[in-house]
Amino acid sequence: MSNVIALQQNQVVSLLDSMEIGEIRNTLSKIAQFQSIIHQTLKKDHDYGEIGGATKPTLLKPVAEKILMLMGLTSEYDFMEKIEDYEKGIFAYTIKCILKKNGQKITEGVGSCNSKEDKYRWRWAKEDDLKKT
Repeated sequence: MSNVIALQQNQVVSLLDSMEIGEIRNTLSKIAQFQSIIHQTLKKDHDYGEIGGATKPTLLKPVAEKILMLMGLTSEYDFMEKIEDYEKGIFAYTIKCILKKNGQKITEGVGSCNSKEDKYRWRWAKEDDLKKT
Protein backbone atom coordinates (compact mmCIF):
# COMPACT_ATOMS: atom_id res chain seq x y z
CA MET A 1 0.00 0.00 0.00
CA SER A 2 2.82 2.43 0.85
CA ASN A 3 4.33 1.79 -2.61
CA VAL A 4 1.07 3.00 -4.19
CA ILE A 5 1.08 6.17 -2.08
CA ALA A 6 4.74 6.80 -2.92
CA LEU A 7 3.97 6.30 -6.63
CA GLN A 8 1.05 8.76 -6.44
CA GLN A 9 3.20 11.33 -4.64
CA ASN A 10 5.93 10.93 -7.27
CA GLN A 11 3.35 11.47 -10.03
CA VAL A 12 2.17 14.67 -8.32
CA VAL A 13 5.72 15.93 -7.95
CA SER A 14 6.41 15.03 -11.58
CA LEU A 15 3.29 16.91 -12.69
CA LEU A 16 4.29 19.98 -10.67
CA ASP A 17 7.84 19.83 -12.06
CA SER A 18 6.49 20.03 -15.60
CA MET A 19 4.30 23.09 -14.93
CA GLU A 20 5.41 26.61 -15.80
CA ILE A 21 4.86 28.82 -12.73
CA GLY A 22 4.53 31.93 -14.89
CA GLU A 23 1.64 30.34 -16.81
CA ILE A 24 -0.08 29.38 -13.57
CA ARG A 25 0.31 32.93 -12.24
CA ASN A 26 -1.07 34.33 -15.53
CA THR A 27 -4.06 31.96 -15.49
CA LEU A 28 -4.89 32.77 -11.85
CA SER A 29 -4.66 36.48 -12.66
CA LYS A 30 -7.09 36.07 -15.58
CA ILE A 31 -9.51 34.15 -13.34
CA ALA A 32 -9.35 36.93 -10.71
CA GLN A 33 -9.98 39.60 -13.38
CA PHE A 34 -12.95 37.67 -14.76
CA GLN A 35 -14.41 37.21 -11.26
CA SER A 36 -13.97 40.91 -10.54
CA ILE A 37 -15.84 41.89 -13.71
CA ILE A 38 -18.64 39.45 -12.91
CA HIS A 39 -18.97 40.70 -9.30
CA GLN A 40 -19.04 44.35 -10.46
CA THR A 41 -21.57 43.69 -13.22
CA LEU A 42 -24.17 41.34 -11.71
CA LYS A 43 -27.18 42.78 -9.92
CA LYS A 44 -28.89 41.14 -6.95
CA ASP A 45 -32.41 39.82 -7.64
CA HIS A 46 -31.85 40.34 -11.37
CA ASP A 47 -28.82 38.21 -12.17
CA TYR A 48 -28.56 36.25 -8.91
CA GLY A 49 -30.64 35.76 -5.80
CA GLU A 50 -31.95 33.36 -3.19
CA ILE A 51 -34.31 30.76 -4.61
CA GLY A 52 -36.28 27.84 -3.24
CA GLY A 53 -35.45 28.50 0.39
CA ALA A 54 -31.68 28.38 -0.22
CA THR A 55 -29.68 30.68 2.01
CA LYS A 56 -26.84 31.23 -0.45
CA PRO A 57 -27.29 33.30 -3.63
CA THR A 58 -27.80 31.36 -6.84
CA LEU A 59 -26.89 32.45 -10.36
CA LEU A 60 -30.15 32.85 -12.27
CA LYS A 61 -30.60 31.11 -15.62
CA PRO A 62 -30.64 34.14 -17.99
CA VAL A 63 -27.29 35.50 -16.78
CA ALA A 64 -25.80 31.99 -16.53
CA GLU A 65 -26.66 31.54 -20.21
CA LYS A 66 -24.99 34.89 -21.03
CA ILE A 67 -21.81 33.78 -19.23
CA LEU A 68 -21.87 30.51 -21.18
CA MET A 69 -22.13 32.45 -24.45
CA LEU A 70 -19.35 34.82 -23.36
CA MET A 71 -17.07 31.85 -22.72
CA GLY A 72 -18.10 30.03 -25.90
CA LEU A 73 -19.69 27.14 -24.02
CA THR A 74 -22.81 25.16 -24.79
CA SER A 75 -24.93 23.24 -22.31
CA GLU A 76 -26.72 19.92 -22.73
CA TYR A 77 -29.18 18.44 -20.24
CA ASP A 78 -29.89 14.74 -19.81
CA PHE A 79 -32.61 13.29 -17.60
CA MET A 80 -30.90 10.58 -15.55
CA GLU A 81 -34.06 9.77 -13.58
CA LYS A 82 -37.62 11.02 -13.88
CA ILE A 83 -40.56 10.07 -11.64
CA GLU A 84 -43.97 11.61 -12.32
CA ASP A 85 -46.75 10.01 -10.28
CA TYR A 86 -49.75 12.32 -10.57
CA GLU A 87 -52.00 10.14 -8.40
CA LYS A 88 -49.60 10.16 -5.44
CA GLY A 89 -48.35 13.68 -6.15
CA ILE A 90 -44.74 12.56 -6.26
CA PHE A 91 -42.37 14.09 -8.77
CA ALA A 92 -38.61 13.57 -8.77
CA TYR A 93 -35.97 14.52 -11.29
CA THR A 94 -32.23 13.95 -11.54
CA ILE A 95 -30.63 15.88 -14.37
CA LYS A 96 -27.06 15.99 -15.64
CA CYS A 97 -25.76 19.18 -17.26
CA ILE A 98 -22.77 18.86 -19.58
CA LEU A 99 -20.77 21.94 -20.60
CA LYS A 100 -18.92 21.74 -23.90
CA LYS A 101 -16.64 23.99 -25.91
CA ASN A 102 -16.27 23.26 -29.62
CA GLY A 103 -17.93 19.88 -29.05
CA GLN A 104 -15.45 18.82 -26.36
CA LYS A 105 -16.75 18.13 -22.85
CA ILE A 106 -15.33 20.58 -20.31
CA THR A 107 -17.26 19.52 -17.21
CA GLU A 108 -20.56 18.13 -15.98
CA GLY A 109 -22.75 18.41 -12.93
CA VAL A 110 -25.76 16.57 -11.54
CA GLY A 111 -28.75 18.10 -9.77
CA SER A 112 -31.85 16.56 -8.27
CA CYS A 113 -35.15 17.73 -6.90
CA ASN A 114 -38.35 16.10 -5.70
CA SER A 115 -41.81 17.14 -4.56
CA LYS A 116 -41.25 15.74 -1.04
CA GLU A 117 -38.62 18.38 -0.25
CA ASP A 118 -39.86 20.90 2.32
CA LYS A 119 -39.55 23.84 -0.05
CA TYR A 120 -42.08 22.25 -2.47
CA ARG A 121 -44.62 20.83 -0.02
CA TRP A 122 -47.80 22.49 1.12
CA ARG A 123 -47.56 24.07 4.55
CA TRP A 124 -50.25 25.14 6.93
CA ALA A 125 -50.09 28.57 8.51
CA LYS A 126 -52.37 30.43 10.87
CA GLU A 127 -54.07 33.44 9.38
CA ASP A 128 -52.44 35.66 12.03
CA ASP A 129 -48.97 34.47 10.89
CA LEU A 130 -49.56 35.61 7.31
CA LYS A 131 -48.39 39.07 6.26
CA LYS A 132 -51.23 41.48 5.67
CA THR A 133 -51.03 43.39 2.38
